[in-house]
Amino acid sequence: MPDYILNKPGRLTAEEFNQMKLHTVVGAQILSRVEFPFPIVPVVRHHHERWDGHGYPDGLRGEEIPLTARILSVVDCFDAVREDRPYRRGMTREQAVNYVLEESGKTYDPQVVATFLAHLPEFEAEIEVMRGAPAPTFGIEATERLSGAALAVAPAAGLAEDAPHAPEAAHASGERPLYDLAAALAACQTEEEKCAAFVGHLGQVVPADTCALVRVNEETGESRVALAAGRNASLLEGRAVRQDSGVTGWVLSNRKPLFNSDPKLDLPEDAAAHFTDYRALAVAPVAADRVLFGAIALYSAALSEYDARHQRLLCEAADIFARSLAAGRTEPPTDATAPQPKPARFAVTTLESNLTH
Repeated sequence: MPDYILNKPGRLTAEEFNQMKLHTVVGAQILSRVEFPFPIVPVVRHHHERWDGHGYPDGLRGEEIPLTARILSVVDCFDAVREDRPYRRGMTREQAVNYVLEESGKTYDPQVVATFLAHLPEFEAEIEVMRGAPAPTFGIEATERLSGAALAVAPAAGLAEDAPHAPEAAHASGERPLYDLAAALAACQTEEEKCAAFVGHLGQVVPADTCALVRVNEETGESRVALAAGRNASLLEGRAVRQDSGVTGWVLSNRKPLFNSDPKLDLPEDAAAHFTDYRALAVAPVAADRVLFGAIALYSAALSEYDARHQRLLCEAADIFARSLAAGRTEPPTDATAPQPKPARFAVTTLESNLTH
């Protein structure tokens, strides 16, 4: 299955969905080479068949579908709809139960649905007991250790550097630019100035070829790229960002960062054509005190991925920016020409606290 389909935040096209359907056939073909003592292959091939006959890959109906596949389809659905996805939020338990009930007799075997829901509290209790427990090894244990020569072998592309731990190394790898960012934000008096300072200094904190700052309009709820910098910035600045599509939309909707999806999945088709050489994407929400101000998206052609250090620094920078915006809104009215030291102390003190705890 191509990565761009697996990682696509929005809806699949008809062609992409048809390609995705092949995972049932290909998976069954792969497993057919293994002589399992149980009928595993039919389960894999038919777990997307529907009770009403409108499923795939073979359009089986009712009890033509193997019972094990009918069971797996219900369990798979219930688990999947409870999880967050890049293109939607996960359902609550009640919503998931109602959804399965609505599909009973259409997508799912009614008897399987009834049995599953009747025993759901037991299943959930078992899952809670297993939560945090070591994964079972099924009796398969490592019987020997890697030799020194084997441990010395590195991948052809090289290894990612470990995140620095020493204070000096940490200071040199991004914390000094964070201090500079906090100081620059503290010197600003308007949100527009803060946005410009944030985008202007962010490149010193985390590398990117293109940067897009999305702001949420608190009155309308609409999101738009307020400021962009770097390559192709003019293609992004001013564009609307829907919270139900794209990587940035998912981040806005879920208020969680998302890293290393295909950058082209975050862009409209007319803009994506100009980003064909981009390989890495990092998006973090800009939120503080339960207020969502927007999101910051970094696109890179030079990097193959944003590593753990990049991710941490971006989230810290976004947090500093968000807290600066929040502090500015809680400041009492002052003479526009007078200095405002409180936001400066707030931003720098917050950064020092983050770095020392």
